[in-house]
Amino acid sequence: MNAEPFDFNEHEDLLAHQLPDISNFPSNITAELQDYDTTSFSFPDDRILEVPSLTLLNAAMTIAQRLKIADLIWDMSAVSPFFDKSSQSSMADPPSLTSSPTSGSSSRTSPSYHMPFFNDLPSHLQPTPTQRLIPHHPVLDLLPWPSTRDKLIQVFNLPVNMRPQTAQDPMGVVRLVYDMEDSSGEGMKVNGQDPFKPQEWEIGQLLFQRWWWAFESHVVENNITRALSV
Repeated sequence: MNAEPFDFNEHEDLLAHQLPDISNFPSNITAELQDYDTTSFSFPDDRILEVPSLTLLNAAMTIAQRLKIADLIWDMSAVSPFFDKSSQSSMADPPSLTSSPTSGSSSRTSPSYHMPFFNDLPSHLQPTPTQRLIPHHPVLDLLPWPSTRDKLIQVFNLPVNMRPQTAQDPMGVVRLVYDMEDSSGEGMKVNGQDPFKPQEWEIGQLLFQRWWWAFESHVVENNITRALSV
């Protein structure tokens, strides 16, 4: 059966009634849609979008730049420039981040810093005697608590069999950094805008469970106080 041809002239009134009148459409529909997007949607506060590991990285790099070690913390064989090589002139090359205290000469040593530079640093970031006397990786210099830096440096300088279990790993300092950057947010956090304030640094549950021996009571108490105030 053949279909009859559609007569547009016959149905002109019907088509005009059903099709929309485009004369009322805005001349710039793209602009209208953009205005609608910006006025009809709200976005969460920037703080809600913070990622703990990125906030920590930003804080660490800010401190590294202040300490003039930003180019060293990525080098696994680097030795902190806070270590005064003249204090151990009879010692073999200092241990790298991945070596034991008795390892060979693969470490990259850095020029030692001296007192005038230290005086320009915040008091809690000025190197302790331990930092001056014991070779260590510069990533440990970034921690805001002098007592924690001392304990970690001293423990990593011990023979492997005398260290706590978490520090016996040949890549012990690397493991510490991984735990600090824990993706679940239970590593180390920086709350606030000023990474030079030690009270704005917080220890997460995972980091404390594995490295509790490195943190003194006042550091833990500050954590508890901050948690209760949230």
